[in-house]
Amino acid sequence: MRKQPPAPVNSDPKRRLGNDELATWRAFLRAHAVVTRRLERHLASTGALALSELDVLIQLEAADRRRLRLSDLAERVLITKSGITRLVDRLAADGLIERRPCADDGRVQYAFLTEAGRRALRRSIGTHLRDVAAAFSDHVGEAEEPLLRTILERIAGQDDERGAPPLPLRDASL
Repeated sequence: MRKQPPAPVNSDPKRRLGNDELATWRAFLRAHAVVTRRLERHLASTGALALSELDVLIQLEAADRRRLRLSDLAERVLITKSGITRLVDRLAADGLIERRPCADDGRVQYAFLTEAGRRALRRSIGTHLRDVAAAFSDHVGEAEEPLLRTILERIAGQDDERGAPPLPLRDASL
């Protein structure tokens, strides 16, 4: 039996966005595009990992035993869901992750973060976090941050079937 998608918060079929709501939506889309492009450009200029590669390595670093089933990895990545197979293949070819079959079910494949992947993540994460600060956090006031986080987590929670908390970045363990 297929799961039905969750109903929108306001399922009134006649609901239309007001001008302020539409302006807020467009500002969100613009901000996301600007921040993402800025992060990608700077990572590329420094020779660091691409944002999508960092995303995969961060997800694996945060996972139990630094491994995830490929299907779970595809659900968890935040930057790109399309092309995840090619991305995993490229990271495996570069030695940053390994693909291994499940011992109990040969149909299931796992992605494991390798030591080389951990080193690459360590080399890139400092630059990435400084860029996140410059492109995003530095534009949110200290008093605004809790409200913005609450709103964004509520929006993101619409798609979180497991109710999982946001993944911590265990940079202390990197």
